[in-house]
Amino acid sequence: MTKMFKSVSETWNVVTGCKHACVYCYARILAEGRLKHLERYKAGFQEVKFHAGELHRRFRPGSLVFVVDMGDLFGSWVPAEWIDAVIQRAWQFPHTDFLFLTKNPWRYHRFTFPPNAILGTTIETNRNYSLTTADPPTARYRALLRHKHPRKFVSIEPVMAFDLAILHKMLSDVDPELIEIGADNYGFNLPEPTGTMVRELIRQLRRSCPKVVEKDGLWRLDDVALKEASADKADTGQGEGEDR
Repeated sequence: MTKMFKSVSETWNVVTGCKHACVYCYARILAEGRLKHLERYKAGFQEVKFHAGELHRRFRPGSLVFVVDMGDLFGSWVPAEWIDAVIQRAWQFPHTDFLFLTKNPWRYHRFTFPPNAILGTTIETNRNYSLTTADPPTARYRALLRHKHPRKFVSIEPVMAFDLAILHKMLSDVDPELIEIGADNYGFNLPEPTGTMVRELIRQLRRSCPKVVEKDGLWRLDDVALKEASADKADTGQGEGEDR
């Protein structure tokens, strides 16, 4: 089972490699670290490759298959025929769900998907922190919102500091059947929200989304709240050792 999403049964990497250059990319860490001995990653993570043999994979009924977790299948650099080949294979397993995820969801609009496809994008925040060459989260939101496919997914990972009312409305508008939310577990020093803010976002999302999954390590963000509280006390002269 992939470490990226708890809901996923298996992964299917027909294409590997990505050019979005996200500062916080977990797949790049793997490709340039413990997987770098594999032939598909020897030229680096930005080397995009098509693995035709993967098209012969068979899938179990009832599984949720994450398609291309070690790249971005819908990146502008991926030939349309590669994407068509993957989608056509998904049509052949109507009792298996296929989860697609991209930071370029506008490209979804150029293809026809089977009913067992779940179209997803990453919306880490409503703000643009310019930590990737991909479109900002607000553009990804608009692209997924405007697609008519009924089954959608949003990854809020790594969650970054956000404006609660705005982000909640964006996610509610998309109306995903599944949301997974996780934190920066790899020390990228990202602008992070407090655990309190995240808990409130999850509470509100669960009113409308059938399944909101909290990933391992998310509640490290509670420490952020404690640190901020301590800093506030120090600023107001209420820290330890102050005269009362």
